[in-house]
Amino acid sequence: MLKQKRHALILAELARRRMVTVDELSRLLPASAATIRRDLSELEQGGTIRRVHGGAELVAAPGQAEATRLPAGAPPAPRAVPSLSPDPALLRRKRAIARAAADLCQPGEAVIINGGTTTFEMGPFIRDKGLQVFTNSFSFAAYLLGSTNNRVLVPGGEVYREQNIILSPFDNDTIQTFFASAMFLSAYAVGENGPMERDARLIRSETKLMNQAARLILLADSTKFQRTGGLILCPLDRIDTVVTDDGVEAATVRRLEARGLRVVVAEAGEALPLSA
Repeated sequence: MLKQKRHALILAELARRRMVTVDELSRLLPASAATIRRDLSELEQGGTIRRVHGGAELVAAPGQAEATRLPAGAPPAPRAVPSLSPDPALLRRKRAIARAAADLCQPGEAVIINGGTTTFEMGPFIRDKGLQVFTNSFSFAAYLLGSTNNRVLVPGGEVYREQNIILSPFDNDTIQTFFASAMFLSAYAVGENGPMERDARLIRSETKLMNQAARLILLADSTKFQRTGGLILCPLDRIDTVVTDDGVEAATVRRLEARGLRVVVAEAGEALPLSA
């Protein structure tokens, strides 16, 4: 792997997690620990990161690092939500959900995975599945290309910087020629009427993707059921499966199942490794 790509992936991982160890990066990247230490030293000289014992941490806030310090070609951080922050408990939930969702993928399957903090966590768990992945997430596409054996397709269009997704202004683009057996999607909130977002541009992009999938699988950590969004992404009845964590209320599970949805509850009691 070229040094520039390693640097880009290291910065993307730090923007996502704020701190990472050399051992974790060694599992993430096809490079030795010695090579990664040299990479970290070079990035530290550029003022982007700070070396700490056993690894490195991001110097600036993720949004500032993305805007001013990432080198050319570096993938931006995945979409963040206010409750994400460096909360290890929430990160464990998201990784548990991502691993359970990845278990629903069959080797070689064609899937759509939208941009989102939880869907991004699926990356390490689908590393060796050889999937055909269509994604509107610039960050996720960069990760898959650099660290997995999956085939990656993206729509044509402009990268929407605020959420690092690709928005296509065209009615007829590559989305129309791709059909997936399943789409894995996330949302800002989940209510009685369905998953919700706060940006109309996201709704339009996600709707185009959902129309190209045989079934919809919603990844939502338990905090999403306690929020309201404002814009309904799709009716709840369009969702086939909900993957959540064991912090979800039993009444919520019963309510979803009563609507005919399959609910997969992932155990998030223990920290999950960075790579599957």
